[in-house]
Amino acid sequence: KQHWAKQAKVFFELRSTVSYVSLEQWLAVNGEGVYTNMHPDYPIATPLLQAWIAIALGYWDNSLINTPWLLMWLGIGLIFYAQARIAGATLPLAMAATYMVLSLPYLNIQVALAGYADLLLALGYLGSFAAFTAWVQTRARWQLMFALASGAGCLLIKNEGFFWLLSLVPGLLLALAGFRKGLIWLAIGAVILLLTLIFMPPELTIAGHSLASMDIQYRPQSVVPIYLSSFVHDNWHMLAYLFAAALLAVPLRARELLPVAAILVSALCLYLALYLLTSNAYGAVRFTSLNRVALQFVPAIAFFVLAVFLSLSTNRAARP
Repeated sequence: KQHWAKQAKVFFELRSTVSYVSLEQWLAVNGEGVYTNMHPDYPIATPLLQAWIAIALGYWDNSLINTPWLLMWLGIGLIFYAQARIAGATLPLAMAATYMVLSLPYLNIQVALAGYADLLLALGYLGSFAAFTAWVQTRARWQLMFALASGAGCLLIKNEGFFWLLSLVPGLLLALAGFRKGLIWLAIGAVILLLTLIFMPPELTIAGHSLASMDIQYRPQSVVPIYLSSFVHDNWHMLAYLFAAALLAVPLRARELLPVAAILVSALCLYLALYLLTSNAYGAVRFTSLNRVALQFVPAIAFFVLAVFLSLSTNRAARP
């Protein structure tokens, strides 16, 4: 009601992608020639999907315009299953793992309550992460191209897509430069990032966010909600525990997956920073946006767990 479907209805009625501005700008011109919503700076891919469905039908249907969300769910399953098979999973294992991710409670809530863009972003990030994992293991160029294209596609969905695309950088550095040199480059990058945050103008906006709007400071009240949402509530079943175990197993038994693990560690750090260090902490305390943002990279986490399991199985079978 705040954003996507309302914008899609305007696109459908006018048969045009019209300009959206902030509330202040809209009031300044009395709404003449422009429109407004809660996020006028967001990409328009999601409302376009809804508008295109209505245009294809020839009329506006509040239920059928949400057909893309069922297709997103199917897309997650198809990418997950296909990349699992390419990674060497047997037919039963690939089917079981795909069922694991498609049956996650909160993911299914987002399909049933269609309208949020987080599921589409989850699809794009999964496509990027799974292809990157395949590239690390096989060095197939088309997988790397698919990974980069899917990651760049996240920019078309939400402003947060920029940060998820950025999370691929540590994995690329480790994969291309090697572990030791990659760590050096990551340390240099971390210093540059820290200096950027210190000296960047507070009002400078990057991907819809500025230091002034985020009001960076530690917010301990978010710790318990994050813990409950991940490890106690029935949002993701046991996936948080499996993810923790998989991360611990990588440096011990599956070192070839270190670049892959680096991507998700970066994504996790971004997620924790969002709710522990910025004004978005209210989304954690009230359990409003906490799981929606987590959904954006949870299918990738599920694929990582499968990749680690396959690696451990292969390593065990290779031992004399």
